[in-house]
Amino acid sequence: MRPPSWKRVGRPILIIFTALAFALSGMMPTLEEHIRVARAATLTVCSSGCDYATIILAVNASSDGDTISIGTGTFYVTSSISLASKAKIFDGAGAANTTLIASSSASYIFTNTTDAGLATTYTIKEMTINEQSGTAPGILSFNGQTTPVTLNFTDNIVTSFGNTARGLLLVSSGNTSGITATITGNTITMDGAADLVFDWDGVGTTSTITVATNTVTNGLDTFNYTNGSGVGSTVTFNSNTASGFGSSMATISGGTTINIYSNTVTGGNTNDGIVVYPDTGGTTNIYSNSLTMGNGTSNNGIDVFLSSLQVTSTQMNIYRNTITGSDIGINIGGNSSSAGVTNVYNNVLYDLNSVGIFGSSENAVNNIFNNTIDNSPAGIDASDADSGTQLNIINNSFTDTGKGGAYVLACGTGNEKIFNNNVYTYTSLNLSCGTFSLGSKGNISVVPGYKNHNTNDFSLSATSTCSAGSDNCDSGMTSTTVFHAHV
Repeated sequence: MRPPSWKRVGRPILIIFTALAFALSGMMPTLEEHIRVARAATLTVCSSGCDYATIILAVNASSDGDTISIGTGTFYVTSSISLASKAKIFDGAGAANTTLIASSSASYIFTNTTDAGLATTYTIKEMTINEQSGTAPGILSFNGQTTPVTLNFTDNIVTSFGNTARGLLLVSSGNTSGITATITGNTITMDGAADLVFDWDGVGTTSTITVATNTVTNGLDTFNYTNGSGVGSTVTFNSNTASGFGSSMATISGGTTINIYSNTVTGGNTNDGIVVYPDTGGTTNIYSNSLTMGNGTSNNGIDVFLSSLQVTSTQMNIYRNTITGSDIGINIGGNSSSAGVTNVYNNVLYDLNSVGIFGSSENAVNNIFNNTIDNSPAGIDASDADSGTQLNIINNSFTDTGKGGAYVLACGTGNEKIFNNNVYTYTSLNLSCGTFSLGSKGNISVVPGYKNHNTNDFSLSATSTCSAGSDNCDSGMTSTTVFHAHV
């Protein structure tokens, strides 16, 4: 009898040892993860006919990886629930059917400060979450996780949270292996303008975050993100509507790729709309936002800051935004360590209380072109720009600016290139902007020919003098391409 062939014995042994080596090196799912997937179960909660009648009983009976399915009815949470080694996925039957009432003064409804030791998913979706009078818990807080975390908070209705020290969702420091978050489709009404909503507080790890299609009334910030020591994060904030906030619609400090677009601010808010302090070497796009602001204390529709800690080689694009009512439409701040390129173009800024565009970043390139600024004391104020700043002001349309002691254009000690602008109805034209005057270098003064100035339609009519190619003073609202200066 012949001994077994290599194919019958050696190859299976080789495969087994290879698989074992991969598992030991972390390239295959661990045994613990296999066991967790195999035993994952769905535990149901409802008033009758389900596995459990209360959420806390279901959580206590669950294991990591399980799902708690909450049926139709109203369910009370009377104490904070620890999710350590327990189910972290909570599915409601729809916000119109499932109501969770937090009748506890505990810090958060759901918490986890114990390291799961493996990739974890938190999900809270499709339910109404409320609180009783006199209580003020947040919804979810976790920290201390050393493995990747996925967070889904979707299609919920949240009302009446009133503790100024807690966010509905708090992701704090101590999470070290990456967070992927999707926060979408929620309708949230806070008690006041000082309550936190979505709070990423010095996370210290790379994150990929999407906050989209939420409607938020009141609260301190709809979204407050601070990355701490984490770098390389991608933050997307889009299609949200906010009003009544106490600080800003969104404050984002950190992030290598930041996209903020198609958001709406209503209600004449007197605080800042969008505030961004990006990471070094990244790209930020802020576009197609509609911000109806109120007259505050130097409040900005869009406020970006380029400092030594944030930007040394960053490109920032701010375009196709419509901003009205604030003191400053777009504020570009910075210090002596600023650098990079900021493109501000195709924006409509009108009925402002101080300045259309304020540029104080230093040692940077600011390209300001194809913007429409209407009814603002100052048009573009770059009086704080230093000698290291390159300021290109091209193809902008100014109407009813340079008044109340301010100027259409004000410059500092930077290098300015001012071409092809249209200035119509003004009192004071130029403060320290070199030889800038109308009638030279393509700068002209003609009636803009807006389609309907009275209804704030600042697109140009077919008969507009500015539409002539030789004048080249079109505000360019249909253009999305970067303008190349005629120098």
